[in-house]
Amino acid sequence: AIEPLKAAARLEPQNAIVHMTLGIALAAMRRADEAIVEMNEARSLDPQNARVHNELGNILHNSFGRIDEALASYEEARRLDPNVAAVHHNIGLMLMRLGRFSQAIEPLTEALRLDPRYRNARFLLSDAFMRSDRYQEAIDSWTKFLVLVPGGPEALHNRAWTYMYLGAHGDAAAADARSLLQSAGWRTAVAPFLVLLAHLGSRQAGQE
Repeated sequence: AIEPLKAAARLEPQNAIVHMTLGIALAAMRRADEAIVEMNEARSLDPQNARVHNELGNILHNSFGRIDEALASYEEARRLDPNVAAVHHNIGLMLMRLGRFSQAIEPLTEALRLDPRYRNARFLLSDAFMRSDRYQEAIDSWTKFLVLVPGGPEALHNRAWTYMYLGAHGDAAAADARSLLQSAGWRTAVAPFLVLLAHLGSRQAGQE
């Protein structure tokens, strides 16, 4: 797609959508330096286009690891159009990457309000609740994620630990650990931790 897009940019150099699309294609080909030039050109031509700011944030994050700058681009995209679930997800993701877990809860919650089946946003929100010591909300959110992804191994593992952190739910923690052992098997790297979870959860529940 890159050559015809370059031809389009030569024919219509003031077309922001062409530059944005070319930037996306270049980023997909791991030509990050060229991609960001095109995306910055698109932003200069159409600074009120929310998608341009979101796509610029994607390149800053995925290609360069410039988290603070990516966050600023995503926040500008949200200001211009607050009704795009992916933008709120991206803001939450950047806040998680920066270790600002409690601040990530609001944008991730908004992403799920706009799109209740947004699996990545649901996973991140569950993690944000857990890392913010809001354990009951984390359990509720992990449970909703497991409705979207039945038997999801990482979610089961995390929910089991969250039950332990909450306390007085050892039986539920042990049940999740046993369920994951049965589905994933005993030869996985996580199996020893699941054994400990099942053991400690059972002990907590008085099941010697």
